[in-house]
Amino acid sequence: MKGNALQTRVHEAMKTTFVEVDKLQGEFDPVEYINFIVGNILTGFCFGGKYTFEDKEVHYILEKRDLLFDKLGLGAVEDFIPGLKIYLQIRCNKIPRRIRSRGF
Repeated sequence: MKGNALQTRVHEAMKTTFVEVDKLQGEFDPVEYINFIVGNILTGFCFGGKYTFEDKEVHYILEKRDLLFDKLGLGAVEDFIPGLKIYLQIRCNKIPRRIRSRGF
């Protein structure tokens, strides 16, 4: 990518999002719009082009991602191997004791 490609992609994604936000009445949840902005910028860099806010493929991908997060959590290793939670918790609890013992 040459020149001001990042600036152009960010500007286009923001412009598209602000057009959609201007259509809304009252309060709204910005998460969907932030996801659209970031996704549009990244897919533009990876695959070229840009998407509209109503694009069915984009909504499908975001829905599947949300479903995965709901089912699997954020994907931390201890979500897949529950025994690690206990081990990591014990290790993390030792850190404050070490700090206190060194006089910090």
